[in-house]
Amino acid sequence: MSFWRRGKQLQNDCMAKTNAKKIIVRYPIPSKNVLKKSIQRNAQMRRQSVGECLSFYIKCREDDINKENLEILKSKKRIERANSCIAIAEEIKREADRDSH
Repeated sequence: MSFWRRGKQLQNDCMAKTNAKKIIVRYPIPSKNVLKKSIQRNAQMRRQSVGECLSFYIKCREDDINKENLEILKSKKRIERANSCIAIAEEIKREADRDSH
């Protein structure tokens, strides 16, 4: 059995549908027993305690989350700027329409 359950699809209930399409994400989620064995094996190989290995694992997952949150914030900022560009273009269009009449 591999460490990760490959191909597992997670669908977060709170994720909104975008353009009527489901958002599907893939993220490896080990079972409790597989993770426990892997952490114990790593602890032995690295000559560390299981607690230290678990702390490192948790920190890595938190870093993954923080990176994704940063990408989300950047995307939101790009969307805000794109909306600003649209608003400016619509204003220019309205002015041009008024001037043409």
